[in-house]
Amino acid sequence: MANSKFEQSNEDPEKRGMGTMLLYVCPEQRVANELKARGLSGDAASPLDVATVATFDSLHYNGTDAVDDCAKALQLTPAERVLDVGSGLGGPARHLASTAGCRVTALELQDDYGRAATTLTERCGLASKVDHETGSILDPAAAPGSYDAVVSWLCFLHVQDKGELLGACAAKLAPGGALYVEDYYAAEPL
Repeated sequence: MANSKFEQSNEDPEKRGMGTMLLYVCPEQRVANELKARGLSGDAASPLDVATVATFDSLHYNGTDAVDDCAKALQLTPAERVLDVGSGLGGPARHLASTAGCRVTALELQDDYGRAATTLTERCGLASKVDHETGSILDPAAAPGSYDAVVSWLCFLHVQDKGELLGACAAKLAPGGALYVEDYYAAEPL
């Protein structure tokens, strides 16, 4: 797992607006609680079904339906590489890998979410299709390479400089690549 820009610079993600809501703390405990509630083992060696994990592993609205809409809009195939920005627990990355067959790099700012996501991906048998990296899309060294698509759900709202964010996403796209974002936006200044 790559180091995040924030670990290297000692910048606290909390200062960037992350980590202040209960959603953004203790992901390993959240996963353990969700598994226990479903009668599933918390043992990291026990296999899990992607569809079962999908009932709690997405931090956006409409779960796998939203991810299916993305895959359909982008016409993703097994030959394509996708970068998931702000991947959280890795739900969309696993779903895209398991349904569209594409290879996904899941980029998450918070290391604890990356660790929890990696464990879930391994338990779902998708480690060969999904790579989890800790880092910021604003860091050019994060998620090296080029991608056929950059996708994101409810992450862009956390980044203040949208021009810098969109430029960073464009820099990751291969020629002819596509950007798919599902997020909040203001139609006029607030």
